[in-house]
Amino acid sequence: MHLPCVLILFAAVTRPDGVGAHAEPSDIVTSDSQVEVQRRLRVQERAHGKDKEERMNSFNLGGEEEMSTLNFHNLVEKYRMEIPNFDLYKPSSTDIFLDKLLKLQNANPRLKYAFNSVMAEFNEEELPMIFEKAIERFAAENLNPPTVFKLYQLDLAGDTLFEQPQMVYWVRYQDSYSRRHADLMVPQSLFVQMDNFFSIETLVVAAAKVPNDAVALRVKSEIKEFWWQAGLTPDDVFTRLDLEKVGYSLFVNHLFHFWTSYFSFYKSKKPETSNVSMLSLLKRRLEQPFLRDLLTKYYKSDATLILEEEMKSKLLRQWQNTGIQANDVLQTAAEMKEEHSKTVFGSALQDAAIKYRLYKGTEINRINDVAGGRLSQ
Repeated sequence: MHLPCVLILFAAVTRPDGVGAHAEPSDIVTSDSQVEVQRRLRVQERAHGKDKEERMNSFNLGGEEEMSTLNFHNLVEKYRMEIPNFDLYKPSSTDIFLDKLLKLQNANPRLKYAFNSVMAEFNEEELPMIFEKAIERFAAENLNPPTVFKLYQLDLAGDTLFEQPQMVYWVRYQDSYSRRHADLMVPQSLFVQMDNFFSIETLVVAAAKVPNDAVALRVKSEIKEFWWQAGLTPDDVFTRLDLEKVGYSLFVNHLFHFWTSYFSFYKSKKPETSNVSMLSLLKRRLEQPFLRDLLTKYYKSDATLILEEEMKSKLLRQWQNTGIQANDVLQTAAEMKEEHSKTVFGSALQDAAIKYRLYKGTEINRINDVAGGRLSQ
């Protein structure tokens, strides 16, 4: 008995299971704590034409000043005015640091990241102390986190955001600020703050560049929680990230990789969706010829592990149901070209073939044991 060709196998393994892949989200909670989530979703839906005035006004928490350098300017001038003969006074490293930040903030135009030029003027050993002292002065003047974010030029860092050394100090300031203003319900989420400067796409790409960074991991976790609280399904997020338009580079796309993690996160939150497969979702979102090529002609990646497991399980069920010979399965796997073995379907087929051989061997041994027992009687 000969095994059907790979494409026939592929067609069989990608046949729908009859299970609707779209799991409806539970009713979205509309308590006060969800108002910010819903507002931000509306802003995000404007795609790249976001209303900047609304975005920046969202930081005007508790009647604080709008984004400006006024408070920071006062902070620097305060230390100048309180010191007689300032020109004869030797300022501390923190004084110099803050003064340079003010000049950098007032630079016109402010289009290019230049914070490294400030840090380069100080010894690496003294920078931690300078940042700590700066945090104390920011807190004394009650500067809000977005203002400090801009002072540190993090809004200009782009997809190198999580690689900037000042990021960890801004996070500490943001966390302490939200604790001090707990009565004003200041957002504790780093993502909620960063969302006013960067798109989710930029944040995900930036996080992918430093996969083990604690701040990057926290922001990715907060994004997934944000989507979950908003009631977004993996279907919804796939569309929001425009993954249908990525093309044949989908499996190596950082956004797709992040989407697969949300797929797992969502299913862990809703056990009733455990029978929903990623493959069935992709079949609804992508054209069938395109998906077939993607799975059989393009290399797998770390983002395709779930897909491989799903296809492997489906192949095993199919072979077990038809009772196909293990040798036929192994022969097809062995004849596969090396480049095809590195695809999602090829890798799944080879792994499934090995497992199927073990399964058939165990089955034969069990039958022999039963037959041997009968003969001994």
